[in-house]
Amino acid sequence: ESRRTMATGVRHGASIQWTRTRGSVLSCCSRSKTKAAPTFVDPSAGMRMKMKMKMRMRIPVACSSSSSSSSSVATVKEESSGSTGSAYVAGSTGRTGQRVVRELVDAGLKVKAGVRSSDKFRDTFDEILSSQDKATRLSYEMTSLEDAESLERGVSGADVVVCCLGAPEDEFNFDNPRRIDGDGTIALIDAAKASGTVEHFILVTSLGTGRFGWPASILNLFFGVLHHKRRAEEHLLASGLRYTIVRPGGMERPTDDYYKEHKMVVKGEDTQFGGQVSRTQVSWCVKECVLNPAVCENKVLELVTKEINPGKKKDEAKAFEEYDTSVIDQITKIKSAGDPTVVGSPAWYTAKYAYTPSKLDALVRAMGFKGTAPEVVNGRLAMLALVAGLGEELVSGKPIGQQVV
Repeated sequence: ESRRTMATGVRHGASIQWTRTRGSVLSCCSRSKTKAAPTFVDPSAGMRMKMKMKMRMRIPVACSSSSSSSSSVATVKEESSGSTGSAYVAGSTGRTGQRVVRELVDAGLKVKAGVRSSDKFRDTFDEILSSQDKATRLSYEMTSLEDAESLERGVSGADVVVCCLGAPEDEFNFDNPRRIDGDGTIALIDAAKASGTVEHFILVTSLGTGRFGWPASILNLFFGVLHHKRRAEEHLLASGLRYTIVRPGGMERPTDDYYKEHKMVVKGEDTQFGGQVSRTQVSWCVKECVLNPAVCENKVLELVTKEINPGKKKDEAKAFEEYDTSVIDQITKIKSAGDPTVVGSPAWYTAKYAYTPSKLDALVRAMGFKGTAPEVVNGRLAMLALVAGLGEELVSGKPIGQQVV
């Protein structure tokens, strides 16, 4: 009846001005029948009032009969961020992979571990399998990097794939980096792409894969491992999958308690070439990437640490104090690299018109002072010299130190 009265007033050259407060807007959203009393004003204000009413009608208002507008916004944000229910972890029984598996299971996700030995799977995750609650969330799939069908079975049904593959340092096999870090990881990416269920691929590689830098690039002495890791990264970028590339610093020396004295720091692509981080800290970062895909997708994250109490001797250091180990705020600040497969996007133009050096340019750059060739040649010669010195020590009993002098 009030709306009919207002329409009648406008037709007769008059307008009705409604006094709307914040409370009246909310009551309107909840379909309350309470209305403010009409006040008749100057007829010349009719057109202005009509325009204001139209503008108000165009403003979307989140309405709920049981919650406030702020909770409605939070609900929309939660739905848009997506959720992950199941994960496939490749390299799950390795030193980094097994820590990732434990973190994801503890977070409540269903995890399928890609393994080569069922016995090693049971030995590695005996604690989880002994737990009545956790055991139901962990399964395994026997896979081989050379068997495409086994990889397809492994990633089948998974929402996210975490790749922790890496050539073992204790195996002296020059073909391992190509077979595992390169071709094997590429085959896994192809299987994830073909699955139709995988929405996010997280690849753990290393510092120094994107650009030469000291001391990270010295890892190429290990049969070009960084070169093959970069091949896998580039294949992932071109796959069209939503991705997160995690590049940790040195993980050999830090123990699981390393975080007590060193806090993890997340940096952008090709900015870090030295530094250390523990495998446990890497697993924390991977878990946050799995649980927050909307924040982490299409980003390259380089992980190092900083000392919490710099300059302190061990006997002077303060007792360990718990702190927030989450790095999601740092990840949020990292700029997305974008998807180069989307035609017309900035990442697409960057990939399309990227500088490609000629063979001569590549040769000159590699042989230069900062190139990789002198590093590789000198490294190989140093290794041969060390082997020769050890042989001489074994034959004649003369220590290497005396041989050098």
